[in-house]
Amino acid sequence: MILDPFQIHSCPQCKSNVLRGRLTSGNAIGATFYSDGDMFAPMLPEFPMVTECQCCATIFWLHSENHIARISLYDDTRLTDNIPVAGSISAETCKRAITETHYNNKDEERYLRIGFWRIINNELRINNRQSLKTELFTFWEDNINHLITMMIDSEDDNDRKLLAELYRNIGQFNDCKRELSSLCPKEHSNFINRLYRECEINNRFQVEL
Repeated sequence: MILDPFQIHSCPQCKSNVLRGRLTSGNAIGATFYSDGDMFAPMLPEFPMVTECQCCATIFWLHSENHIARISLYDDTRLTDNIPVAGSISAETCKRAITETHYNNKDEERYLRIGFWRIINNELRINNRQSLKTELFTFWEDNINHLITMMIDSEDDNDRKLLAELYRNIGQFNDCKRELSSLCPKEHSNFINRLYRECEINNRFQVEL
């Protein structure tokens, strides 16, 4: 894993700065993959595209418009001592970003909706339904239906895999199987077989592949 220089972004509301990392290269050695397309890869970390300001709670995208500087890994570390790292947003903040329309286009909306979906999926896999706030679970289901609408006409295999998982998450197991049947068995055999098994036992929630 090779890191790029840190990028410094400024909150558009209060002008507080945050650091965002970037990768020059990485790999998926030792990665854990999940049925919703999420993964945990120690050598391939993901850096958020959107964050919440730690000073004023403004939600903002880490785009070129608020990029103000870059700090090399070889620069004096004191330059970044007092600058917080841009953190990934919580489920509650992601929900707020969606409901308050903190996005400018369909790609940004998709990023937020998939992000919220995966945050809740992870919570449901590790804990259980009872540990999750009712309003977050309800919004999770509503968000899934919105994602299905956004992807239903896509012919991309990755989107078809996401659709299969989305249908399974809301208990539409026959629709999940239909999407699985549209995938090439040779290319996606592990995914297809695992989701078929989960459908057969009526399991709605995220599983490790």
